Amino acid sequence: MSLCRAVVMQSRGLLFRTRRRTFSTTGATDQEQVRRTNIVREIDELKAKVKREMIEDVEKVKRVENEDRNVLSRLLTSCGMPRGVFRDKDVM
Repeated sequence: MSLCRAVVMQSRGLLFRTRRRTFSTTGATDQEQVRRTNIVREIDELKAKVKREMIEDVEKVKRVENEDRNVLSRLLTSCGMPRGVFRDKDVM
């Protein structure tokens, strides 16, 4: 067999043909893709949950600040202490 013919046969896959087992990795990749998709979805859900909780906490703090503003002043007024210098010194 000439070298030219051997090269042509090799390029066509006819020379030195060996039986090789071909393993399909599509199942593993599909599972990995599903797993990655699930992980990404769970991360997005966690980010959204953390963001909601942070917004709720900020709103709670604002509400508490607004509700408790001047609570001491109202308490002193309800107890009958008049406003003035003495009351300002007492509060501080």
